[in-house]
Amino acid sequence: MKIILTVTAIGLVTVMGVAGAATAATAQPSAGSRCDDVNFIETSSSECIDLTRLTSTLEIELSTQFYTALGRLSIPVLHKDCESDKTLGYYDLSSNEMVLCMNNLQDDHVEIEATLIHESWHVVQDCEDGLDNASYRPMSLRHGDSANLDLMASSLQRADLRTIENHYNPEDRPHEIEARYMEHHPDLVLQALNACAIRQ
Repeated sequence: MKIILTVTAIGLVTVMGVAGAATAATAQPSAGSRCDDVNFIETSSSECIDLTRLTSTLEIELSTQFYTALGRLSIPVLHKDCESDKTLGYYDLSSNEMVLCMNNLQDDHVEIEATLIHESWHVVQDCEDGLDNASYRPMSLRHGDSANLDLMASSLQRADLRTIENHYNPEDRPHEIEARYMEHHPDLVLQALNACAIRQ
């Protein structure tokens, strides 16, 4: 509940819903299969719905929503190779550009989506002080209370916390804790991006 209040406090006017579900891809069952494969489900009209294709379509729709929201803020998402093999993506505060490191993400749609959501939260942090400068603030520390940040940190896996501690400067760790937490809340990140666009 606290996290939702933190997000809506940045001036959210409308809530953007998830795009309508795509029409599922259907196929006729092969002789004798009757949709026995775990990736298929049989409809009342005896058609087989390919669940793997449905999932892929929904992932594309969510990514499209993020690209659209970032486009409203004139933030390009660049797909390119990065020097470090540990970097999946980053948001450049000075140029207001997001980079997805395709050499490290490869074709992993789950990782691409998580990285897009993570880096979009850094855009939200940047928006708090205005996109026209190179500063950004953790949303959870805006009022000087670290309770929300502590709550976020306690929900992360130990491996994530170790990565943050070992690879980020102390002043950047709150930003990373928030972004790691928000990877699991894409709807709230979209709301915050759209609120940012309204305020600009």
